[in-house]
Amino acid sequence: VVQLPRIMAASFVASGHLLDVAPDWVPPAMHIYALYPSRRHLTLAGRCFLDMLEDGMKDVGSTSGQPHSA
Repeated sequence: VVQLPRIMAASFVASGHLLDVAPDWVPPAMHIYALYPSRRHLTLAGRCFLDMLEDGMKDVGSTSGQPHSA
């Protein structure tokens, strides 16, 4: 038994290689944090990575809309 993101498992479930053993189960909500020293010194690659994370979380409805720094 394994918990995988739906996007990673969908094709395997559709092909029959994996079986959804708990289709009504929803994992508990969790927070994801991206920590970086400062927006001032954030590289383009870092900014692109944070934008990708934010866009990915919008797909699952788990983003507050703004990345946070520590």
